[in-house]
Amino acid sequence: TRDLAERKRLERALAQRNKLNTLGAIAAEVAHEIRNPLVSIGGFARRLQKKFPELAECDIILKECRRLEKILFRIRDYLKPVKIRPQECSVNTIVSGCVDLMSPETKRKMVTCQLDLGPEMAAAYVDRDILAQIFINLILNAVGAMEKGKTLFIRSFETDEDIQIEFKNMALGPMVKNPDLLFMPFSEGGESIGLPLCYRLLKDMGGLLSFALENGYTVFTVSLPKVTQPSLV
Repeated sequence: TRDLAERKRLERALAQRNKLNTLGAIAAEVAHEIRNPLVSIGGFARRLQKKFPELAECDIILKECRRLEKILFRIRDYLKPVKIRPQECSVNTIVSGCVDLMSPETKRKMVTCQLDLGPEMAAAYVDRDILAQIFINLILNAVGAMEKGKTLFIRSFETDEDIQIEFKNMALGPMVKNPDLLFMPFSEGGESIGLPLCYRLLKDMGGLLSFALENGYTVFTVSLPKVTQPSLV
């Protein structure tokens, strides 16, 4: 039963990856095509505002231009190349370190992190610093969506193909309406690109970030390539 569930999860994740690759290419082309006319619209709106400061429509145009510019910046940052320096790493050590590092924030939000780390797991072949950045982002994302007094469950385990780390929590408010767009850089929420960048960085390291809804819980799963050598960095 577990093997069947894992196969279905991988099938969904691979389908999601193909869809995101297509959407990413479209987003990059659209961003390139709309940037110049957007700059022109904003420039003309500012000139009109100087001539007719009483026009409320100019404020609306400029506000929407700034919103679109932020989306373009997210897409630009999403597509910016990042140098990956992979090495053999202990995933459990990195997870534990990130949880300790974020403990002031989780205590402030009155959220408990419950770790269930698999014993004697193989090393992962990833960039240690980038992986820590991804884990911290996922912890912050979960804590920001949780009620006080709730628990963030973090579990690591090994399959025949890879190493997996689950971040599972009961979310505050409505569930994600469109999971297919969750990892795209034109999300309206926040100033950073957060989840989209995590997705892209993991893909660059040969890994995968997937999302699922399970009985009222949101679950983000990080899948990482592993190595068979016993030495850990």
